[in-house]
Order: sequence, then structure tokens, then C-alpha cells
Amino acid sequence: MNHKIVLVKNIMRLSAAADALINRPTEMDGMGLIWGPTGYGKTTAACWLINRVDGYYLRARSTWSPTTMLHQLCKELLLEPRGNRDSLVDMVVRQLLETGRPLFIDEADYLLDNKRHRDEMLNVLRDIHDLSRAPIILIGMREIEVKIRRMDQLDGRITQRVVFEPTDYEDTRRLADETCDITVADDLLRTLHQQSGGSVRLLKAGLYQVELFGKARNLERVSLAEWGNEAFRIGRAPRA
Repeated sequence: MNHKIVLVKNIMRLSAAADALINRPTEMDGMGLIWGPTGYGKTTAACWLINRVDGYYLRARSTWSPTTMLHQLCKELLLEPRGNRDSLVDMVVRQLLETGRPLFIDEADYLLDNKRHRDEMLNVLRDIHDLSRAPIILIGMREIEVKIRRMDQLDGRITQRVVFEPTDYEDTRRLADETCDITVADDLLRTLHQQSGGSVRLLKAGLYQVELFGKARNLERVSLAEWGNEAFRIGRAPRA
């Protein structure tokens, strides 16, 4: 299979939202939120976008405190962490002001689920955003959007929201055509699409199995007739 990023609808929505944040008037708030079930391609899409816009990437951890978060952020910004928490915030803000680069925080659910340090860490993020005016994009699971709506000060700063939806058949066709080395017939592809529940992860796993099946039999095209009753070994589809 060809390991490439296919510009499906979820990625195009994400790209448009990021452009809106980056090019917004500076007086407007510039936080974004990306959310959806696992397997829908959020992290892959975010990595593609981060490369396109030259953003910073930070993966949250369940063990963080505000200070450890700032230390990890400094390292991502190629800064040597020094001083107290206030000094660390100043270092991060200064770097974001100088570079103008957006900040992406993956697995942001960990910040919201950290009962001991949640409020402090979110306050630090708000300070960084308000002082630097740099776009800050949070990436999380399906529940994160509901949790953030209960936090007025954070929710009010989020001006772009992108929910990753199940991949439709049009995008599934595009994935097959652009990543698979053999042709997958519509009837077989529709069967795979239905079983996958629109999960990009499961679709790619199924397409790889079809490709191996076809190559083993010297087939340039695999239909449902050739595939037969062979089961797709791709795991369970996520809940919509």
C-alpha cells in the first residue's frame, strides 16, 4: 500500500479551521478543538496539518502538573526550562510571539481529567493564549467537547471546532484508489465500508488485506465474487 495522506473531508475541514485561526484578526480569540472517536484519523490528520503550518506538537500525559506541562512545552519549543512557573510562562509566551507558530496539544483529555491539577493547567494555557495570541488547538476524544462546554472561560475562547465524522463511501473510494496497489471493486469496498463503521484505521487494515489477497492470486482487481466469504480481520467498528 502507498502510505500517503489522502485529503478526505475530515482533513479538509481541519485544514480550513486551522487557516481561519492562523489568519484571524489578533483581537479575536484563537483556540481550536478537534474531537472524535479513536480510529477516525485525528492524530494522523493533525500531524499532516502540523507539518503544513509548521506548528508545535505536544502530547499531554495523565501524570502532568502545571510545572511538568510547562517543562515539556519548553522542550518542544527548544527552550531550556529555567525558574519558577511564572518565568516558564514568560519563556513560552515570548517564543510563541517571536515565531507566530500555532501549538497543538494531543490527548488533551488528560488535562481535563486531571482532578488535582486541571484548573491550574487550563489557567496556564489560557494565560499562554491570551498573552501570545498564538493559536492553540486541543485534540481529544468524543467526550472532550462536552467537558469543555462546562468551562465557560475556556469554552468562550474556542472559535473553531472540528468533529471527526465517520468516513463516507466517497472518501472510502478515494482511500482505496490512492493507497491500494490493486483495484477494489465497488461491491467489495461497500462491504468493507459497512463493516468498518467509517473508521479510517479499520478501512486501511481491510484494504491491506484485500491487497495481499489480490497479489497472492495475481489479480489486478478484486471484487466480492473473488473475495467470497472471507472475513475482514479488522476488529470492531467504533460507536457512531
